[in-house]
Parts: sequence; structure tokens; C-alpha cells
Amino acid sequence: MAAKHSEDFKREAVRIAAHSGLTRRQVASDLGVGFSTLGKWMRDYSTDPTAAEDAELRRENERLRKENRILREEREVLKKLQSSSRSKSNEISIHCGVSRRSFTCVSVPPDAGFRSWATGVASQAALTSPAS
Repeated sequence: MAAKHSEDFKREAVRIAAHSGLTRRQVASDLGVGFSTLGKWMRDYSTDPTAAEDAELRRENERLRKENRILREEREVLKKLQSSSRSKSNEISIHCGVSRRSFTCVSVPPDAGFRSWATGVASQAALTSPAS
């Protein structure tokens, strides 16, 4: 015949098992209850608020890992597009204009600025425009 234990006894057994540092098997034998009975009490009477927080943190961590993986993949694609779209890594090709005779294009280093670009366009236009 199974022994009846009070609710206070069960709660105290769960507290001891959770915080004493002893194994559940040791706590169960010290209290004179079965190992599986103590496990059932732990499931029923555990009021550990961190369990819900841990589950929430695991979901958040999983979501962030997925987002991180997607961002890394996007970055790799952009790196591949960037490296294949330029003929020289330190120049940007800019379409300046089309005359009847030739197509002109000026390559300006990315940090040269607008003044360098405009000067290059003017000099290329002067070279390619027909003399009147």
C-alpha cells in the first residue's frame, strides 16, 4: 500500500532535490520515496520561473541564429556581385556621354570626389567633340 505524503512534504522534497546539490536518487533514498515518485513530484510541484524564461531565451536564440545565417548568406552574395561588377577594384566606371563619333567613359577612383569627376568629364568631352 502506497504511503500518503502531505503537500508540504512533497513541496519540501522538490525544494531539497532542486537546491541541495545532491542527486535526485540520493534525495529520494534519504526521504524514503521512490526515484520516479520524486521525479513526478518535481514535475507537478516545480515552481521554477526560470524554466519559462529559458524556453523564451531558447526561442529568441534560435530566431537570432536563423537571422544571422540569412544575413551572412546575403553578405556573401553581395560580395560576389561587387567583385564581379568592377573591372578594377579601385575604380568606378561612369557613363559620361555619347557623341556621333565615339562613346566616352571616365573611370574615377571612388574617393576622388565630384570636382575630379567633373574635370574628367569636361576634358573627355573636349577631346571627343568635333572641332567647329
